[in-house]
Amino acid sequence: MKRKIEILLICCVFFLFFGCNSDPTSPPSTHKLSGKIIFMDSSGQIIENNSSAQIDLYAVGTEFEKIKELKSDHSSLGTNMDSGLFSDHRLLGEPVKSAITGSNGEFEIKDIAENKYILVYSADGFGWHKRIIDIHDDEYVELNMRETIIAEQPVSNSLTWGPDQHIIIDDNFAILTDGSLIILENTVIEISSSDFSVIGELEINGSAELPVILTSSETQPAKGDWEGVTSSLGNCDLTYCIIQWAGTGIDNEGNLEVENTALLNSLVYGVIFDNNSGIINNCTIYDCRDGIYGTWTKEDSEEIIINNSIFMNNDYHGLQLYESSPAITNCYYYGNSTHVKAQYNSYPLFEHCTFENSELYAIYSEKEYNYDGQITINYCEFIDDNTFAFIRCYRSADIVAEYNNFLINEGYIFHLEYYNGGNNVLAQNNWWGTTVETEIQDLILDETDEPGGDDAGTVNYSNWFSQVVGNAGVQP
Repeated sequence: MKRKIEILLICCVFFLFFGCNSDPTSPPSTHKLSGKIIFMDSSGQIIENNSSAQIDLYAVGTEFEKIKELKSDHSSLGTNMDSGLFSDHRLLGEPVKSAITGSNGEFEIKDIAENKYILVYSADGFGWHKRIIDIHDDEYVELNMRETIIAEQPVSNSLTWGPDQHIIIDDNFAILTDGSLIILENTVIEISSSDFSVIGELEINGSAELPVILTSSETQPAKGDWEGVTSSLGNCDLTYCIIQWAGTGIDNEGNLEVENTALLNSLVYGVIFDNNSGIINNCTIYDCRDGIYGTWTKEDSEEIIINNSIFMNNDYHGLQLYESSPAITNCYYYGNSTHVKAQYNSYPLFEHCTFENSELYAIYSEKEYNYDGQITINYCEFIDDNTFAFIRCYRSADIVAEYNNFLINEGYIFHLEYYNGGNNVLAQNNWWGTTVETEIQDLILDETDEPGGDDAGTVNYSNWFSQVVGNAGVQP
């Protein structure tokens, strides 16, 4: 009997220990965030500041979950900054937690649940800044803020803004031919309904954790609040930057190199290449009317180069081309109405790209009659559940598409239509989702079908693959 009682007592102890510790209703772990704001004058010298600063923690929303998913699968894609920074805190409602600094600039926030937050810190005369903070333990941060300045212009010599500075531009701003402006990390530039014009030199050097932000000055920002950056024969070199709420993010008529930059919420274009080419590398272009518009760049000595970038949720086109033939490598297109539209004398090259969930077409070709040149699509992947057609050929398209995966549930892979010239499509050595020739034919609408007749052209799909192309689509 005594032995049974001992066993029963041991079982009770085990139950109390393991049962209580595994209780799913137990409160989540909470932690403390403390820190200090270091105030500086406009030249970067530390100053005593008796005014208080506001510290706000905002929840990171779900708007950019797809970008996070893509980045987790393909680290080479898009900007190498946390996409939580793309959220504009002014539109996020009430913060989760808040605090006010004391006279010494120190603050403390208790009982913060483990999570990732947007940390926004602001003060009268110093503007606001933000960063991402991941609370998984007690954290201490030091935050730097420089006095707000109103931009003087035009810039006709060498000038540096930042780091940690807040700039207000309340009138049209210009960097003149002999002028140069360098903008350093954690600088926030708020712009009213003004233009940011570059005739001289603009160099932006943000960082992954503390990018440079060019944005609207409105408390409730909206698309088109300011004109955007216009490079008129100037040189623009942008790294780790967020450009948001402009009419057109960047209008390039000069020399442009953009890397690790997010172009968000433009009323018209994220970037327009207007008669001059440039380089786009590791960028994210999101929620514009058109992501990139390349127009009349073929007269330039070099064409547009676009690498490792994400084009997502743009209203009309991810990429629109007119007399432009960029080389596009390792890019992901998702949720644009039409991912790519190539018209007139445009012959882009696509390699290792993924086209997913377009509303109408992945690639729309509308070439003028009697122009020489072809669109090349190699080692790409097309994924869609409800698109009308992956590749739409209208008016004399010439396309070579090899070593691609076509994964479609409804609609056509190729849709050819006659208008003042026949289409010529060579689509050999692809995986069509089937090895049955009649099923492949059902995925093509050309002159052998009705109503696609009248010399619309044909698709040569011979020598199709019997399995998925292993290295098609974006690479890690």
